[in-house]
Amino acid sequence: MYNALLSALALAVSCAYGYENSSPLFVYSTSSLKIGSIPVVASASTIESTLLDSLKSCPTKNYLIVSQPGVSADDFSSPRNTPLLHDQLSTTDADQTSIQVRDVVDTIDTSALLGNLAKGCSRSIQTIDTPSTMIPEVKGNTNEKVFYTELPALSEGLSPEERHVIMLQHDTYVSTMIDTYFKNGDYTLIYTTTSVHAQKNTVPASESREYQAELPLADVMHNGELRRSLAKRQDGNTTNQTVVDGPLFDKYQFLSPGIFMGGFVSLILLSILYVGVSALSSLQVTYGAFDKDQGQLAAKKQQ
Repeated sequence: MYNALLSALALAVSCAYGYENSSPLFVYSTSSLKIGSIPVVASASTIESTLLDSLKSCPTKNYLIVSQPGVSADDFSSPRNTPLLHDQLSTTDADQTSIQVRDVVDTIDTSALLGNLAKGCSRSIQTIDTPSTMIPEVKGNTNEKVFYTELPALSEGLSPEERHVIMLQHDTYVSTMIDTYFKNGDYTLIYTTTSVHAQKNTVPASESREYQAELPLADVMHNGELRRSLAKRQDGNTTNQTVVDGPLFDKYQFLSPGIFMGGFVSLILLSILYVGVSALSSLQVTYGAFDKDQGQLAAKKQQ
């Protein structure tokens, strides 16, 4: 029973972590796609293979892949945030396809989708810049292309009302793109999203380190001094103080641990020196013992 409890706890933790890194996916097509049932929770690799398999027959002339970073399923739960997208997904026409996956674990590789659709269906890729006040004009024929646009990411600290305003703007932008580029009404929309947690993980943390490494040593030292100077100004110091106010013993430490350590070592060395000198002075040997001739005469007398 104890092992079963641990297994259940580990499964719950893994599921919670997976949902934390998950985000929704929406697919709408004016054609009836041959696609099987997709679970509410699926991995990104499963979604990619399923979509590519259902689109290998090139059921529509145009394709639009939208990437929306920094969102979750809650941002799409209310039709108030994305009314136009909800209208498309709520279709009941048998000749059309509507797919909603609430939790896609990990990030879908949009570049792989673009490459496979462009190659498999002989389509050119048209990248649309981030939303502005006007829809960018596409030169040439807009039919039989794979369009891609990445919407601005939503930051984590936004209030619900701020998220509503941004989501509504993005929904209007995507709908205007569809009305502008797909006037023939033959298209497939793949609306991918990325969670806030996945967005944090994809931010290259080495950019700042590489930039600092390329700076000369003098510039790095100058930047460090500048940061310390700014920190002093932020603390409210308007003058440069080189002397600490207060009594003399508050400014300086006269009896530091180093002084005590040096005195202790000196005392030990003096004690050793005293013992050595005392031992040498206690030796009582006559000078005749060191005379070579006296030593030989004494030996003959003994014989």
